[in-house]
Amino acid sequence: MTKLHRATVKVSEYGLYVLLLSQSATGSLTALLGGRPFDLFFWRFPPIMPRNETLQAALVFSHELGAWTLAALVVGHAAVALFHHFVLRDDALECMAPVIATARPGKSGQQTK
Repeated sequence: MTKLHRATVKVSEYGLYVLLLSQSATGSLTALLGGRPFDLFFWRFPPIMPRNETLQAALVFSHELGAWTLAALVVGHAAVALFHHFVLRDDALECMAPVIATARPGKSGQQTK
């Protein structure tokens, strides 16, 4: 792999992790800072702060933008993995999902009968 290819892979992988965490944070903050009471398991809590339309709009926008970006990264990641597996026929998908390598006879130390 070229240096650019490796950098792209790293950025997309870290981007997936960052977006998974930020989606949880923006969704929770939207609910908590929305100026309404909220439930947590069996307890009901009063609103933390009065409703702020500007803050609410910013959180909803960042949550939606993160959701679309996360979806694009997931679809792109899956498409590239399948391209490597079926078109290039290299072991990129097997490195990402070792279960695939162990399921094939004759791979990863398994003996064929």
